[in-house]
Amino acid sequence: MADFSNAKSEHQIAYLLRHAELNNHVKVATAAVDHLGSFSKDPMILGDKISQLILDAGERWTRTTFADPKAELDAVRRQISEMAIVRVYSSFNVFSDEIDGSYNDYKRNAETEGGNTIERIYSKFDWNIESISYLLPVLNFYEVARHCVAHQMGMPNKQVSTLLSDVAFLSAIENWPTVIEGRKLSPPPSISDGCLMLSPHHPITYSDVCLRIVRDIDSKLFETLGLKYYAKRIGRRDILQQKPGFEPVQRDAYAYIRHKLSTEHGISGLTISEIRQSLGGDEEAKRYYHKYNEKRLCCGP
Repeated sequence: MADFSNAKSEHQIAYLLRHAELNNHVKVATAAVDHLGSFSKDPMILGDKISQLILDAGERWTRTTFADPKAELDAVRRQISEMAIVRVYSSFNVFSDEIDGSYNDYKRNAETEGGNTIERIYSKFDWNIESISYLLPVLNFYEVARHCVAHQMGMPNKQVSTLLSDVAFLSAIENWPTVIEGRKLSPPPSISDGCLMLSPHHPITYSDVCLRIVRDIDSKLFETLGLKYYAKRIGRRDILQQKPGFEPVQRDAYAYIRHKLSTEHGISGLTISEIRQSLGGDEEAKRYYHKYNEKRLCCGP
């Protein structure tokens, strides 16, 4: 019996890679800045160290003098967070655009007015959005924060100021289901001196919110498209189009498709019978079988 509980589409796999990269890069960059800041408490010594590191960076940079090197490093720390916020938005936007633009034949409802991109996607596919409702206030906040970073140099607009005291947003933060039971989600950013004070944990939180939505969408996508869609996708791409590296080592096309669905998409427990039944008497599927056998006879197992 096919088990889709750990199944991943190519869209989720791509987002997972970007999510992991962002986590690692934010943590490495933040740790490096903090380590440099601990080099000396003397502003002159610290400033000289930073200037020397800039010279040694291998770029065409000259010495730089810092009036307050500690404040400069604090600003760098915040800017790491700001750049990462924009990166998360871009990564998630790529994912949502792919979902929205790739499966028009499976949409059940027309475009609706209002709501954010995710709410509109759920509406088009007629998916129940309740499973991610707790995520939406936090997603909305970080999307507004991203707008402030990208279009207002980090200065908060009225909307982000309002959201910081919004009951739904604060409740979502307070009741957040953290990975480690008993922990609380880190507090949201504050506003100080006319600036949204983002910390490195904020873009990581934002990316985690997006990842939870990605996983929910992926689960619903597999339910909507069904086994036949993914079986045909493998058959068309690998067997008919003979993608580079195609090797017919399995005994027939059905076994090959089962192998690929398991290794590429994480669909476990599949039987040959399920693959065959999902494809039914589809004429294209018959071509997979014959084309695969031709390739196998030609090249050997």
